[in-house]
Amino acid sequence: MSNYTQTTFFAPKDALPPGNPAKTIFGAAYDTEFGNLSVAITSKQDQFFFADTGVVNAMVITPSPPYGGYTTGMIFSVKVASTNTATPVTLNVNGLGPKNVTNPDTSGVTVGQLQVGMIVEVMYDGAQFQIQSGQLTKFFGVVSFAPAGTTVFKVLGTTAPTIQGFGPTAAALVDMTPDTGTFSGSFAGFVGGPLVATVTWQRIGTLCTILFPTVQGTSNSTTFSMTGLPAIITPATFNQRMNLPSSNIIDNGNPAADASVGIQNTGSVTFFKAGLANTWTNGGTKGFTPNNVPITYSLQ
Repeated sequence: MSNYTQTTFFAPKDALPPGNPAKTIFGAAYDTEFGNLSVAITSKQDQFFFADTGVVNAMVITPSPPYGGYTTGMIFSVKVASTNTATPVTLNVNGLGPKNVTNPDTSGVTVGQLQVGMIVEVMYDGAQFQIQSGQLTKFFGVVSFAPAGTTVFKVLGTTAPTIQGFGPTAAALVDMTPDTGTFSGSFAGFVGGPLVATVTWQRIGTLCTILFPTVQGTSNSTTFSMTGLPAIITPATFNQRMNLPSSNIIDNGNPAADASVGIQNTGSVTFFKAGLANTWTNGGTKGFTPNNVPITYSLQ
């Protein structure tokens, strides 16, 4: 980096009398001065950007030519060499002495706020360097992901934040990757048949489909239900009601008229006949036929 040095001086020519050949300014002189300016400007293009050469929690930059002292308003862009492990973090320019690095509100940076490789712009305010740009993690937070898949949120700041976590059920609302699985459904309302059966489910985003297996037996109740719905396919709302084709569900050995199913956020499923939960025949054959009767509902 070089400073501009003038090599041609034009003012003395003003005192020369008209007609004196020495009074003439030739183009070569202009070219020389413009060339000197160009070299100086080009060499100074990076004078505000520096790579930190210090140690953890103590940044160091070395502009050249060196500054003679700290001046209010001086600005530097610094590429951080090490993630800070303590506070305060300091910046030392040209060996003039370390100055604290703070947030724009002059509060100290927090542990881990300055990450390795981060580029931050700082301005000297007369006492310390305030962060002006870059990843202001004090205000926006840092999110890291643990190898096991658990999300860990690091919220940096001086006040206690409110954190809302989202588990697998909420994640399903934004995951558009097709997913499928099975669970053991426990049926109630008849005897003599399989009371626990494998139920298949499929999910894409917020839509889920349950495939009810062929389960039936002799009715011993005026109600019909199933429990065991896993959390990943349990809806957020209390009760979602969908119609069932009468040919797919039987009551007293015959197709059930006006059959429907309610999916509840408790993980239970209630089957309705004629719009009511307690109008099933207490006797005769009750259940599903044929296999894999589908019901599609929303998780929201």
